[in-house]
Parts: sequence; structure tokens; C-alpha cells
Amino acid sequence: MKVPFKIAIGLAIMFIIGVGHVFGDREYNNIAVVDVEAQEKFVSEKISMSSANDKTSPVVTEKEVRIQTLKDDVQEQYLKIVQLTGSSGKQNLSYEDNWCVAPEDLTEEDAVYASKQLKEWEFNRGNIIARGGELNALIKGLGLPNDEFPGINDEYLTPYKEADKDTLIHLGNQDDRLALTTIVQSKDYDEFDLETRLNAGRRLVVLGDTSFGLLQVIIHHMENAAHAERTGEGDPAVHLKSALALIEYGMIRQDASNLGVFLADAADYEERLSGVNPAEVLTEQDFADIEQMARNYYDDVNKRRINRGLPSFEEIDEPKIAQIHYAETLSSYYRDYATLLEGNTLPSSWKDTYLEKTPCVERRIAMHNFLTKQLPAIQDEIAMLEKSLN
Repeated sequence: MKVPFKIAIGLAIMFIIGVGHVFGDREYNNIAVVDVEAQEKFVSEKISMSSANDKTSPVVTEKEVRIQTLKDDVQEQYLKIVQLTGSSGKQNLSYEDNWCVAPEDLTEEDAVYASKQLKEWEFNRGNIIARGGELNALIKGLGLPNDEFPGINDEYLTPYKEADKDTLIHLGNQDDRLALTTIVQSKDYDEFDLETRLNAGRRLVVLGDTSFGLLQVIIHHMENAAHAERTGEGDPAVHLKSALALIEYGMIRQDASNLGVFLADAADYEERLSGVNPAEVLTEQDFADIEQMARNYYDDVNKRRINRGLPSFEEIDEPKIAQIHYAETLSSYYRDYATLLEGNTLPSSWKDTYLEKTPCVERRIAMHNFLTKQLPAIQDEIAMLEKSLN
């Protein structure tokens, strides 16, 4: 059952690399590949130690000097990274200020408010996944703290989990977002076939979804591209263009989360796309077409919303948290797929728009590199020096 597996992979990729890393105190952050909160705690401890380094011996050895120098370096590098966005890292900014990382920049009260804003924004964009289920198999064996997929906004789906097919379809036809989400994410492909899922995904997009409803449609186009290459039936480029147009639509609406699925497929195109390399089949004219297709799709969805009595996108004020989430998502892509982002796989027009490395993106990339590469090396050297002193 290839389609359900690809959708499950897509959900897992979005969850692990594109969602849920903005705040360290979120329930599902404990499955992140890098425990940034724990690392930042280490940094804070090292900073405190460097400013309160009492020596009992009047003779300071060369090794002790080196240890202190390393601790000072940790503090200096950490603060330089924080200051990439002009922040001091003293948690004294308010939600409306120019902040980037809530635990480092915002007051405690505003950090709590930002967390609530993020949860609400994600819910409104359809970022809702049931706990456990098919995704459990994808995260087992990865060395993560929790080997059960914890879900996102799972509590809202509780009344729908035991509903039968007819009830869910009936509610979905009445634009019940949670019923539609349940259909899209159902593991039973005999009960809800591909066309039913695609219809549910398209309905969700009109209702404002830029997460898993939109993802359902994007993955369908990616599957069609692979099928065309595998069978010779049709042009893979046509389906890749459709997928990228839908991804650009999401980014127009300040959500880059679905780009991760395309990047993962392009990075492993031999296996995931049956050998179709987007960088080789898409032309500059294709990229120009994608931009127009995305705008046309945006306008079409807007008209459908207005016809249903929903507010147009222009009437919706996007919250500041959308910018923060976008920067975090984009920084994760630059960490994992920099070659693709900076090469010719994606439309060149995206580089100065949707893929721009803002100060917040730069800061998050730099902090990740520091916490995962430089800091562990410093920790190891300090540990060896301290051991040799005993």
C-alpha cells in the first residue's frame, strides 16, 4: 500500500523537521532529534559557572586556565548567536517586539502567550494529528525519548475517532474540519479510498488548511510524478509543477511546512520518485508557470471561500506567531537540505522571497550548529581536562 505509506512518511517528516520546535515546553517537542532545551540549559549552567568560578587553590594551573577559557567561549559564542536578531537574550522583550526564540527573548508571561498563539494558529491551519497510530512504526528505533507518536492537538479528534464512515462523510460534506481531518488521516484505505481523501483534503484547503489537507493533495501529485516516470504514462514534470504550485500557495499564506515533503523526495529521488530528479526535469519556464499556477490556485480558493460565506484571505490578519513558525521551519530545511535550497531544484524566484535567510533564520541555524557540533566538542574537552585534574 504505497500511497498510505508515503502519506505517513510525509506526516512524519512534517512533524519532525517542520513543526513543533518553536517552544521547548511543548508536549511533543520531546521527539525532536536534538534536545535543544537541554542543551540550552547546559549553556546557561556554563555561563553561571564562568561568572562564579571560585578557586580553592592559590595556584591556577594551565589546565584550569584552559577550562575557564572554554567556559568563557561558550558564553561568548552563545551571546553572539542570540544577538544576530538584535536581542540580548535576557528575556525582556514583549510578544509584539522583534523576537525570534520565545524562551530566550520573551518575558515569561509573553512566552506563555506566544505558546498559546502558536497552538491556536496551528489548529486553524489544520495541524492536527491523532496520537499513536501508523506513525508509531516510523519513530520506533530512532532513539527518541518517546516511541509513541504523541499527536498534535489530538484532544480535538477524540469525538471523531470512533465515528463510522457514513457519519464522517456526512459531517465532512457539511464542512466539519475535524471530520475531514479524520478522513484524511484514517488508516483504513478500504473504507476511505483515495478520491474520498483527496476531496476531503481539497475541502480542508478551502476552509483554511495549509497542513495535512494540503499535504494530501501534494503527495498525490508527487506519487503521480513517480508513477509517470515508472510507467512512461504522462510527463513527471507536470505533476512536480502541480506539487510545487501547491507548496508555493502554502508559503503565500505564510506556511512552509509542506516544502519539507518535496525536499525529502528530491533528496532521495531514486527511491522516492522512481528516479525523477526535479533539478533535471524542471526548466525556468516551468518555474515561471509554477508561480502563476500558485497565484491562480490562491485566487480560486479565495473565491470558493467567499462563495461559502467565509472571509477572504485579505480580511484575515495573520498573527505574528506565523512569522516565527515560518522562520523555524525554514531554518530546519537549511540545516538538512541546504544544497537543494541553494541549487536549481526550486524556482529561483523563491530564493529572495520564500527562502530568504532572515536574521531569525540565521540565528536558528547558527544556534543549532553550535549546540550540535561546537558545544559537544567543548563539553568533551572540559570533561577530559577536569578528569586530569583529579
